[in-house]
Amino acid sequence: MLETGDQAVIENASGAVPFAGYEVTLDNVSGAMGFSSAAGYVVVASGSAAAAGETARAGEILILMPRGEGTSAQLYDAGRYAGSWDAAAAEAHPSVYRQLNAVAGRQKWKLFLGRLAPTSFNIAAPGSADAEMARRSIVGEDAVRQIRFSAQQDSSGSARAVVEAFAGALSSGDIGTVAALMDPAPFGAQDLRHGGNGARYLLAERIIGQRDWSDLLPAQAELVDDTLWTVPTGNGSAYINLRRTTDISFVQSIDFQAGE
Repeated sequence: MLETGDQAVIENASGAVPFAGYEVTLDNVSGAMGFSSAAGYVVVASGSAAAAGETARAGEILILMPRGEGTSAQLYDAGRYAGSWDAAAAEAHPSVYRQLNAVAGRQKWKLFLGRLAPTSFNIAAPGSADAEMARRSIVGEDAVRQIRFSAQQDSSGSARAVVEAFAGALSSGDIGTVAALMDPAPFGAQDLRHGGNGARYLLAERIIGQRDWSDLLPAQAELVDDTLWTVPTGNGSAYINLRRTTDISFVQSIDFQAGE
């Protein structure tokens, strides 16, 4: 499974594949697939890739937005992208590398003719490399990415997915997932690289150790009011309060109340 920031080179791939919450149809595609914090994407050096009514052909990138917000096909700078490949990658995938450089040659001619104009936008690192790394520390964890890039769903469905994943992780003792779904605001807000992730991990470990959560029933989670959810257990209920962000809801607090 690809992690945020990773890319997988694809060569002469065909067929329908689930990716980033969409069904992507590949038609003899050579290029790469990957995730940034902002989107999933398919870089097409040859062939075509289609999803949700959009098709990207050679020299285009198919952008797959989270939360079911749609897809788009945009031109990419093949020369700059090919230049980012190291020698090992070029040697491992010589055919794809040649195709990228062929696209770059065609684009260079179109730039000369004024039919194309350069841009500094980079879907793999929107804004800047540092901003992308900071953002990945918030939404780049696997548990968060899976919810953001799940099949199209409304905000209520996304919130339920967070509650169920969080409760399931408590039940199984999955510290990493519990930490990833906790509200980042108290730990650094927009950047958890400088100790924030470690502190969030320690608190997640402490929450898991507070009681035996194995009797949680995540599939029976119910919305109580606005952002408050309840998850039943064998002898009471866990009350999980969420905080909404533009990307995903995070768990702000959890409280256990024993049954009478």
